[in-house]
Amino acid sequence: MKIDWQSLKSVQGCLLTGIYANQLDVYQYNKFLIINSVLLILKIKNPNSLEFWYWKIDWFEDEIGDDFLIIEEQETPEPIEYSYEPEIASNQHLLMSSSFSVEQNKIKKVSGYGFKDEKSEILTSIVFELEESFISITTGAVITTKITEKEPDDLGDLIFPCD
Repeated sequence: MKIDWQSLKSVQGCLLTGIYANQLDVYQYNKFLIINSVLLILKIKNPNSLEFWYWKIDWFEDEIGDDFLIIEEQETPEPIEYSYEPEIASNQHLLMSSSFSVEQNKIKKVSGYGFKDEKSEILTSIVFELEESFISITTGAVITTKITEKEPDDLGDLIFPCD
């Protein structure tokens, strides 16, 4: 399976304004936070144009047990329940979900990791490098998100840099 990461909008310099899910399980371990969920919605906003969009982060397991991370760019936060009320919040969706955000949220770089050979690429993790932290999202029985001060390692092969 080839990843069409080039079709994703450039996120370098944009803001990661929120991490959303119907249910987020958040806890602290040492000096980093861990968020577990079945599916995530990330809201990304261009600070210059004020345009925003969402990345739906999902996963599936193939017939031999490999877990794939799936990134889908979309204009709405579906499948999370939301409404659009322009008189309350113009140019915004009101999400009825759990949410999490970080204060310093400017995206410096996004990279994808996993396993690749001559026939296929399996995306298992993505890493957002922000101004003062790293957010790694990894597939498994649930999607695990870690917010750390240091760049994570042991995520597999670099599949794509998405600056």
